[in-house]
Amino acid sequence: MSALYAVLSSIAYGAADFLGGVASRKHSAMEVVVTSQMVGSVFVVSLLTIFGPAQYTLADFLWGAAAGLVGGIGLIFFYRGLATGRMAVAAPLSAATTAFVPLVYGLIVGERPSSLAWVGVVLAIGSILLITYERTPHVDEETAHTGALDGFIAGIGFGGFFIFISQTDPTSGVWPLVGARTASIVFVFTLAAALGRRVRPTKVIDRIVAASGFLDITANALYLAAVRIGLISLASVVTSLYPAATILLARVVLKEELTAVRLAGVLMALAGIGLIAAG
Repeated sequence: MSALYAVLSSIAYGAADFLGGVASRKHSAMEVVVTSQMVGSVFVVSLLTIFGPAQYTLADFLWGAAAGLVGGIGLIFFYRGLATGRMAVAAPLSAATTAFVPLVYGLIVGERPSSLAWVGVVLAIGSILLITYERTPHVDEETAHTGALDGFIAGIGFGGFFIFISQTDPTSGVWPLVGARTASIVFVFTLAAALGRRVRPTKVIDRIVAASGFLDITANALYLAAVRIGLISLASVVTSLYPAATILLARVVLKEELTAVRLAGVLMALAGIGLIAAG
């Protein structure tokens, strides 16, 4: 069941990223991030009235806030990496690092996936590199390094989100996500103010941005469910396959080319998921 939740989380994350990318063609990326996260906050508070815990502890809120803060930092570096025009450098590094960081953490705290699951992990991480592969012209060393560093830091931030949110009590429901959204929104608003940028959510909100926010918080909730009943080392790897959903949506909706390399990556990801679930 954990693998199923992780797969659904991956799909939701990928769809949210796709819609966020579409919205960013019309609005600034920072405005899209803040507005979509505010939409997600409204949704998670409504979920709280249905799935809320009997007691709301400060510890779970703070673990969620820590997750939201490092996730927000990761998002900023991710967008900066993409803004350099070297998506082929930043995107695969961020996705692979997102999978790798919680995997290492899980092993450190004593998780021991089966041999079959390990084969699935190797296939899944390899598939990320294929799915996000993109040919780019030769770039100078300085530019390539900048894209790599941003992608690496973004992956650490996203992986940190997975780790911190997993520390919350299983009985806390979606309460930690309230902390996560509160911290991330405050952080991005503060950063925008420090950079002298105005963020006007009322002028950005539309169906695409709203759907992105809804899917993103849904993905958070599904990952939380996955990690509470399964191993973080496996749930994080499966969830990190979100680029596959983004690529497939771009192919279906925007008619973007699905190269043979990316198609092989998608098939490898499916095989990896199957082995992880079986293991």
